[in-house]
Parts: sequence; structure tokens; C-alpha cells
Amino acid sequence: MDEEKSFFEEVTTENGNKKMKAKCELKNKLIFAGLFALEDPPREEVKPAIVACHSAGVRVIMVTGDFSLTAQAIAKDIGILRSEPDMQHLNHVVSGEQISNKLKE
Repeated sequence: MDEEKSFFEEVTTENGNKKMKAKCELKNKLIFAGLFALEDPPREEVKPAIVACHSAGVRVIMVTGDFSLTAQAIAKDIGILRSEPDMQHLNHVVSGEQISNKLKE
């Protein structure tokens, strides 16, 4: 517990609450231990299902909470975003805010 006190100090905020704040020397005590990444790949049956939908004339729309560049990469990987010139008008990502604005209209 004494070692913890050497890294942190109790401070009082403007509204009177107390919180622990790291002392400046803490940054010199930290050691980089590693980096972690997680990938949740699409299920293998997704790509053939997208192909079947496109072949049947079904317009496929992906709804996700991912960051727009992540969503574009996933949509391209699974075949929703296609590069044929006649399909360019369909290949775009719409943010949640843009959808909300459209729904208000």
C-alpha cells in the first residue's frame, strides 16, 4: 500500500469530490508489457450468401457500429462493396448521424 501512495496522490476537485491522481514520476515507472489486438472475421458463409443475393438482384445493405473505414474494409472483403463502374453510386458508407438526419426528413 505504501508503494501505491508513492505513485498516486489524493486531490480534491472543484466540486469537492476527492479522487486519486497519478504523480508526474509515474510515467517514468511504467513498463510497456505488450500490445493486444482482436479480430472478429466474418463467418465463412457470408461471402457466398452475398454473391447469391447479388445474383438474384437483391441489394445488400450492411448495418454496423464499426468505424466507417473499418466498415468499408469489411464490406469490400465480403463482397458488398463492388468495384464495377456501374455500381459506384451504390458503394458508399453512411454514418449513424446521416441515417438519423434522413429519417427526420
